[in-house]
Amino acid sequence: MTSSAHSSVTVNSVVQVRPDNTFAEDCDNAQNFTLDIGYKAFNSPSAAAGSEEQARHSMCIRTPRGYSAESLPFVETVLPQLRKNIVAGRDINLATLLIPYYAGSGVIESFDVEGVKLVKPDPHTNRALSLGEFIQACGIYKNIMCNAFPCRRKELDLYERDIVEMATRYQGNGFYKYHKKFSLDAAAYLRCNNIGVDWSIRNNTLFCNIFANSKPNACSGCSSTFHDSEFCNQRSLNSYRKETIDAYGRERVLYLGKEICNNFNGTKGVALRCRNIHVCLNCKGDHARLNRPSISKKDLMGSQKSGT
Repeated sequence: MTSSAHSSVTVNSVVQVRPDNTFAEDCDNAQNFTLDIGYKAFNSPSAAAGSEEQARHSMCIRTPRGYSAESLPFVETVLPQLRKNIVAGRDINLATLLIPYYAGSGVIESFDVEGVKLVKPDPHTNRALSLGEFIQACGIYKNIMCNAFPCRRKELDLYERDIVEMATRYQGNGFYKYHKKFSLDAAAYLRCNNIGVDWSIRNNTLFCNIFANSKPNACSGCSSTFHDSEFCNQRSLNSYRKETIDAYGRERVLYLGKEICNNFNGTKGVALRCRNIHVCLNCKGDHARLNRPSISKKDLMGSQKSGT
């Protein structure tokens, strides 16, 4: 989409907007409201009495000089022409949405010592976004798109959820490569063939081409790819066993807030700097279980089976 004040360029297969005028002129050409128009509307009788437009913003706090900023609804700080491109279904570089009122061309122009013009890609807009940056930029994109087409909210929510699934299951920036190609193809189908693409349905061919040689993240406990290691049931069981059973498979017993030394009550001997309490496992006396006066043959056999 072009206008008399803008021209479109393609940088790294991404359609970007190159402004040919100042920001103020761009706002006028986009038919945005100005401060003069805003004051006239604010001081009009209909605004003072409360029109239908004011009724929709009844939560806004009106003052003698305007409205309280914190009471106004949230607005995305995006260049008007970029808003038009989003609503028109053009391919958008999400990195440009993270820069308020970005009006660049996606390239950096410089001159060498001989005066030759050098053009390099802008590193701020030509890098792969992290998952957090993608979610933030995608949220801005969805707010602008769904303000014009509320019916697309569920579709784009499902698309974002699918991208998050790719990012958490596979390492690297494959999820962003998938998004860039998917968005570019969707814009091409619409612009060239007048065909709208359902973003909520995964392009499995594209997905396989990107992640075919990628190994999915797996649980370190059970090697499952359907949950993270921190949520593994087997890990919880192993952690519980470590809390109740020592390294030799003997039950760990607490007394007076400290663990009773199993070595003291067995035949292995006590370490020089043992921090456990040295009392009998049975009667809690100041002697080892094997040395108590009334030790039975049954107790002796039990201690031998437990590895003491």
